[in-house]
Amino acid sequence: MNWSVVAIVGLLAAAAQTTLASRVAIGAIRPDWLLVLTVFFGLYGRRREALICGWALGVLADLLSIERPGVMSAAYAFSALAANGIRDAVYLRNAATHFAVTALIGVFVYAGLTLYRAAVFPLPMGASIRAVLSDAGHVVYSCAWAIPIDAILLRLAAILGLRVSRAPDSNPPRRRGPHV
Repeated sequence: MNWSVVAIVGLLAAAAQTTLASRVAIGAIRPDWLLVLTVFFGLYGRRREALICGWALGVLADLLSIERPGVMSAAYAFSALAANGIRDAVYLRNAATHFAVTALIGVFVYAGLTLYRAAVFPLPMGASIRAVLSDAGHVVYSCAWAIPIDAILLRLAAILGLRVSRAPDSNPPRRRGPHV
C-alpha cells in the first residue's frame, strides 16, 4: 500500500465525516464513511496492511466519537480482518458484494458497540431499542454509500498501491505457503 495516499484518503474521510455527514444525513442517521473505507481496505489489502489500516481508521473514528479511546480502533481493526478473511469467498468486482460485506460487518460492529454501550451506560429499555434502530439505519445508509465510494477507490487502486485484478470475473491472487 502507498501509505501516504492511504493516510490522505483516511484524513479526507474523517474530515468528510465531521463536516459533510450532517448535510447528507437522513434525520439523525448519518453514513459511517470510515467503516466503508475499513471494509474496502480489508477486501483489497493484504492481511497485515488491512489490520493496520483498519486500526488507523478506527483511531480516527475514536477521535470523532464519544466512546472511550480504543473501542472504535479495536472494532475497525477486527472489521478489516473479517473483510480480509472473507474476500476469497466473495465476488469482489460487484457492487452488491460491497453492499453485502459492508452490511454484514457493519451489523457486527454496531451490535458490538450497542452491547458495549449497554454494559457501560445502562439505559432504559425504550432508549436501547431506539439506539438499535438508529444503528441499523447507520449501517444501511453506510452500505448505500459503499457502492459509489468503492467504485471511486477501485479507480484509484494503482495510486493507493493496491493490486486489483483488471478481469471483471476474478479475485486478486492470494499466495499462501510455498509455491513450486
